[in-house]
Amino acid sequence: MIKNLIIDFSPVVLVALFVLFSVIKVSIISIELNKNYFSLFLNSFLFFNKVTIKNTFHERLKNFYRKSNKINTIFYVLFAIVIAMYILMKAIK
Repeated sequence: MIKNLIIDFSPVVLVALFVLFSVIKVSIISIELNKNYFSLFLNSFLFFNKVTIKNTFHERLKNFYRKSNKINTIFYVLFAIVIAMYILMKAIK
C-alpha cells in the first residue's frame, strides 16, 4: 500500500517542490534586490561558484548568491530523495 502511495504521489510532490522552490527564489529576488530580474531568476537554478560571489561588488547580490546556493542545495537534495524513492518503489513493483 505504501509503495502504491509513493508511486502515485511522487510526481505531485515533485511539482509541489518545484513550485515552492520557484516561489522562494522569486521572493528572495524581490526582497533582497528590490527588482524583478527574470534572467537572474533563470540563472539562479544553477550554482554560483565562489569566484563569482567573491568578484561581485554589490553586497545585496552577494547575499542573494549565497542564499541561492543554500536553497539550491536543500531543494536538489529533496528532489533527489523523492526521485530515488520513486525509482526504488517502481523497481520493487
